[in-house]
Formats: sequence, structure tokens, C-alpha cells
Amino acid sequence: MDSDFLIDVSEMRDSLVSAEVISIFFPLLQKVLLIDTRHDEYEGPMVKVANVAASMEHRLRALRRMRPRFDRPQTVTLVPWPKHVETLMSLGVWEMIAERLRATGHEEAVEEGVKALKKLRRMEHNEVVSAITGNGYETLWAKDE
Repeated sequence: MDSDFLIDVSEMRDSLVSAEVISIFFPLLQKVLLIDTRHDEYEGPMVKVANVAASMEHRLRALRRMRPRFDRPQTVTLVPWPKHVETLMSLGVWEMIAERLRATGHEEAVEEGVKALKKLRRMEHNEVVSAITGNGYETLWAKDE
């Protein structure tokens, strides 16, 4: 899966370091790693695994419900990630995001992110096992008997 798609991390850098909300979409899992870097003296940044939203408007409404103390974000970056979750780390993308979270003074947001990445890796592993065993998948070509 990873070798078919080229990702230019330097091209993403500006968006990752400036967007208030970053949504990294994993097509295989139909999940997003949702990072909301907004914070104040009462609430730190948020990092969580979320379901895919039907539209940007749905995502913004969901964010409003999750974080009612914050106004509508000024900048949102959506990053489709057709590679393995692990590649997010090996290409340095997660570290860029983690640096932003650390800069807020809320180290617990980085820990939330690490937990979310572990959850995504577990989900990815389970999905690959399901594809191999055929659990939840249909055979396109049946073996001739």
C-alpha cells in the first residue's frame, strides 16, 4: 500500500504548522486523526480518532459540539493519508504536529496523540487481518473447482 503514493511532506509543512484544525483522513479505515490546536487557559488542544464526516460543514458542527468554548476555526487542513499509519511517524509528519502541540504548553495533548496513533495502528492491523482472512470482504474471483 505505501509504495504506490508519493507524499511531499515539505509541501504539507506550511499547512501543518499553521492550521488550527488538522484532519488526517485514512481511507482504508474510514477514520480521521483529528487535531484541534486551539487552546486557552481552561482547555488544551484536542487529539482524537474520529469518524469521517459527511462534509466540512458536518465536521465543523461536530467540532462545535466537542469544543463549545471555541469559535469556528479560521483554518482547517484536510490531509488524505493513503499510506500506513506508521508512515506518518517515519516521514516526520507526526513530529511536526507534536512540536506544535508541545509549543502550547499542553504536553498531555501529545500523549493523547500517541494514544490515538496506537489506536489507529491497531485498527489498521485488524483491517489487514480481516482482508487476508476474508472477514467482511467479498471474493472477486472464486477458485474453479
